[in-house]
Amino acid sequence: MSISVFTLTALCAALYYTIAIAYNLLINPLRHIPGPKLYAISHLPILRRNINGTWCLYVSKLHEKYGPVIRVSPNEVLFISPSAWNTIWRSKGTRSFEKDPLNYPPTLTGVDNMLIANSKAHLRMRRALNPAFTDGAILEQERDIQKFTNSLVSKLKQKAASGTPIDMQQWFSLYTFDLVGKLLYSRPFGCLQSEEHHPYVAMIYDLITMVPYLSIFSRLTVFQLLIKGWNMDGLTWLARYFIPKKTYNAFKELLMFTFYATKESVHRRDTRRRDWISYFLRNNGESTMSVDELGETSAILFIAGSESVASTVTSTLWFLMQNPISYQTLVEEIRTSFRDESEITITALKKLPYLTAVLEETMRLRHPTPPGFARTVPKDGAYIDGYFIPENTKVSINSMAANTSPLHFNHPHKYAPERWLRYPGFENDQLVASQPFYAGPRDCIGKGLAWAEMRVLISKFFWNFDVELLPESSGWDQQKVYIIWEKKPLWVKLAPVKKG
Repeated sequence: MSISVFTLTALCAALYYTIAIAYNLLINPLRHIPGPKLYAISHLPILRRNINGTWCLYVSKLHEKYGPVIRVSPNEVLFISPSAWNTIWRSKGTRSFEKDPLNYPPTLTGVDNMLIANSKAHLRMRRALNPAFTDGAILEQERDIQKFTNSLVSKLKQKAASGTPIDMQQWFSLYTFDLVGKLLYSRPFGCLQSEEHHPYVAMIYDLITMVPYLSIFSRLTVFQLLIKGWNMDGLTWLARYFIPKKTYNAFKELLMFTFYATKESVHRRDTRRRDWISYFLRNNGESTMSVDELGETSAILFIAGSESVASTVTSTLWFLMQNPISYQTLVEEIRTSFRDESEITITALKKLPYLTAVLEETMRLRHPTPPGFARTVPKDGAYIDGYFIPENTKVSINSMAANTSPLHFNHPHKYAPERWLRYPGFENDQLVASQPFYAGPRDCIGKGLAWAEMRVLISKFFWNFDVELLPESSGWDQQKVYIIWEKKPLWVKLAPVKKG
């Protein structure tokens, strides 16, 4: 009796998966790590939740059930402890936990950007870009930060005078997009002036649906083999056929814009400006970082710089509207610390403890990129939180799970800026468990600038306006998460503050 090719293929596939399941449950070196058995035998459960945007919400429940260390796929382990931050993110040299490029979108030229480069290349690129993000450089850029913040306030005053509802998610996004365009390329996009999003803003939001698909490529064996055979060209080819055409085209167009805008700025060689590329040129950055690498990296700076600040300040407004005492405490601190709006400066705002605590607490509960960025265990493996983890295992910390764990925080789901000031009841909180800008030699290069922008924006906003959340934005925080949070309008009514 002959067996059809289809039947033979099905039998082989069934045998393969039976052996794989048995191996992952009984022989795999990770078999002793707690976690749901279904996740231990297959990548499909985590892929499904990544694609539908519910993974971050679910992983916290897994940690609550199984503990601080959990296995979430045949080759992936999640942690939540402060010590894991040190081991995974602060290790250096040959013990560095490298990133997996397959977890990230392909670059336009095939040249690595600073986000996906290995540790050695990342250090080289970071040295070239560091001059643009020093404290001195940020103070030089303060004029632009103040200018765009004042423009936003002026626009909001016009809207407030008409009494119409205002979507602050949109307005904060318009602000950050304009500001990052100015700081990166000396090219603001006129979003505040036109009161409309530039098409590239929509592209960024489209891109959030792309990241979960990349996790398919990085986890499933068949895709790994294809990509390894073709290098990154394979990932580009797969992306074209497995990612919605609109999203892929938007991604490619955004990369092309940022890449050629960067090259144009470099070739212009105008070092008198205060944008990031001028700092790169003034400090001979081309000797350590190629123009192609800079062009590819500028796309990352563009997206991260515009998205993270807008997300955090919008979330801050939401939390304050839900917590009237925190709102009143912050408003009082801002309005009593200055005699005139002109005194609200980057340097002066560092002295406002409650403002800093408010932003820290927002980023604890609404980390801008809560899933985290997985790393790969180096050669010979490593011990993390008492477990031996073999080499090439993916390891990560889900910030949402870490930041809301009762192991680290008292009343972990409560919005309480007071915990950052060590008020009674919060003295034992492990604040280092919250790492909004990540940790170690690859932490966020723009964290100082982000702090400056957020402090100025929040302070001038509440200096000028009293705020009322409108009913249509109740439940605003119920959002899905991909690599960043889903976008929903935050409707408010603003009332200009009467001075004197």
